[in-house]
Amino acid sequence: MLPTLKRSTPTPSPAGFTLIELLVVVVMLVVLGTLAGPTWQTIMGRQRVATAQRDALIAIREAQANTQRDIRSWQVCFRTNNNRVMVLVHPIAPPTNPLNCPTNNPGWRYLAGETSKDIQILASNTNLPLRNGMSSVRFDFNGRLTAEGAATGTIVGNNERITFAPRNQQGPRRCVILPSILGAARSGRDAVCQI
Repeated sequence: MLPTLKRSTPTPSPAGFTLIELLVVVVMLVVLGTLAGPTWQTIMGRQRVATAQRDALIAIREAQANTQRDIRSWQVCFRTNNNRVMVLVHPIAPPTNPLNCPTNNPGWRYLAGETSKDIQILASNTNLPLRNGMSSVRFDFNGRLTAEGAATGTIVGNNERITFAPRNQQGPRRCVILPSILGAARSGRDAVCQI
């Protein structure tokens, strides 16, 4: 008779990961997060600045269209209040409505919505006429740019622009440019926004 071989059952291996495996995964995640963080901030900064540019362009075109509709002057004012960029589109009706940008008008709204705190107006690359210390664009009743109410000697139709950038970081610059006396607003980016 032949001896029978006994089959041995394999011993079960412990389930789960070893401490070394977990540490390797954690280190890899930290490295990936470190590499992706600045890129994510740049992407978000670019998006916020593009939204501000779009909203500013819409506000300027709205004011220009309103002048032609109402046959009266309209103005767009930009300001920074409590570190938030704001915009106001309003009609001009002297003498009851001052020629300057009103500070107490209830129509002020945040430019780019909730992200208005993450953008800034770059004063060094903005040359819109100042009215009451605020950058502004004014259209006469025909929808043309006008320097009325601006500092003495202000000339319009000289490639006026307002430029936006991310707050507290280097990043993309976006601007709205008014290249002619007719006030045809267009958008620009980076090098085009330099004065």
